[in-house]
Amino acid sequence: MISLILRLFYIFTNLVEALISIRFILLMLNANKHNYLVSTVYKYSEPLVAPFTGVITMNINLFGLNFDVNSLVALFFFMILGYILISLIKAFSVD
Repeated sequence: MISLILRLFYIFTNLVEALISIRFILLMLNANKHNYLVSTVYKYSEPLVAPFTGVITMNINLFGLNFDVNSLVALFFFMILGYILISLIKAFSVD
């Protein structure tokens, strides 16, 4: 049972990280927001990134590419949160 829960946490964590990473890349490349795929990624990733909006107000523009710092903060937060939760599940599991 613990193995199934761990797998589900791994899958969920990876999906969240992938969605935020795709959002970061699309924003960096200034993708067309009216495209169906791009707007879908923005729609589903916005609730994940919204709590971190304004944490860091710096804009990074490097070689004409805009780096969305809020997406990076959200990505690191969910990476750390996923690691902590998976470690806690492993620590309290009886093998």
